Amino acid sequence: MRVLALALGLLNVSFAYGQETHASEAEARALFETGSRAVEAGDLEDGIENLEASLALVPYLPTAYNLAVAHARAGNAVRAAELIHLIREGRFGDLNEAQQTDARSLAADLAPQVATIEVVVRGAEEPWLRVDEGEATSLAERDRLWLEPGFHRLNIGAEGFRPHRVGLRVAAGSDQTIRVDLLASPQGNLIVVAPQPTDRVEIMGVADGLGRIERTVPVGVYEVGLTDAPASRRSVSVERDRTQEVQLRLPEDPGPRRRRLAAGVSIAVILLGAVAIGVATSRSGGGPENDPVFGTIEALSTP
Repeated sequence: MRVLALALGLLNVSFAYGQETHASEAEARALFETGSRAVEAGDLEDGIENLEASLALVPYLPTAYNLAVAHARAGNAVRAAELIHLIREGRFGDLNEAQQTDARSLAADLAPQVATIEVVVRGAEEPWLRVDEGEATSLAERDRLWLEPGFHRLNIGAEGFRPHRVGLRVAAGSDQTIRVDLLASPQGNLIVVAPQPTDRVEIMGVADGLGRIERTVPVGVYEVGLTDAPASRRSVSVERDRTQEVQLRLPEDPGPRRRRLAAGVSIAVILLGAVAIGVATSRSGGGPENDPVFGTIEALSTP
């Protein structure tokens, strides 16, 4: 594997000074070596796990290079394309001519497998982007992302601006640009408080934190709840120049409630049956339309 061999050749140069400076760099080196050996042996899952951990500790070029190759071999074209783009931009250090050639070659191999989207945002200094149900990430004034072929939902916004929602279907190998002008909107304050200070709460697509979060947001409807309890989520409306505070509660265990409901229904059926028997024995004429008890039974039996 030419690309992997090239990255391994950079190992001594990249990590030479780290051995005597920071423990995290020594740990990153060990993870790099373990991950690279696993990729060479064909254990892509273990190799990717170790290389991702190494890159998170120390963002070095050989790690990013081997990780891109591992993801490409595993069929994770989106992650591989992201890494190769960052490598070619010099985010992990300068590339020599041979490395640039290999990076271009790998990028060319990945391009037909993914959709490339360029996002251009105007009107806000610190916009964010959320793809499908993923986390919101910082978005520069002009940025790129790679998507699997298919339908995706993009949310683009910034603090103090009304979020812009885009739904798009993309094909493998496509390359398109999305331009968004964010418009300032009336704002209000939203405060979300958890039952316990250690509970994590979130304003979906906006912010999350422990115990209590407060944000100034554009007027509109937001979904809030406990991060670890999806059933606690609820929609709240934020009005202009007003503060909306939400006290969250843990969702009630549905088991006892269902049992109470079932018992109540059983009792109601017994009582109504008794009433119906009494009506049948005492009624001397007239149809159901003149019988208020029959009408009540009929309404209760309708979902």
